[in-house]
Amino acid sequence: MLAGMKLTFPHKVDTLGKVKALGGSISMICSTCNKQTMLDMEMMIGMLGADHGCLDADLRPYFFCTHCREAGRDEKNFSFIQLANAKPQGSGTL
Repeated sequence: MLAGMKLTFPHKVDTLGKVKALGGSISMICSTCNKQTMLDMEMMIGMLGADHGCLDADLRPYFFCTHCREAGRDEKNFSFIQLANAKPQGSGTL
């Protein structure tokens, strides 16, 4: 967990720091060319800060689809997907 990061219940995962603290990640997928990219959480937190929002409106200004930009298409036709940590917790087996 990030230093000083406090998780409250029920969880409201609304910052980059909370996504990282919970072991999650964010991917971006272009609706035009279907390119999917996993975002580097460490780099985003380093650039924007752990308290920066992780919702579409918070992140959209910083991203574009490189394939579509190079091809002259709409480079902002994408969406973000928050992925939860799906690793089994504890010592139990499935």
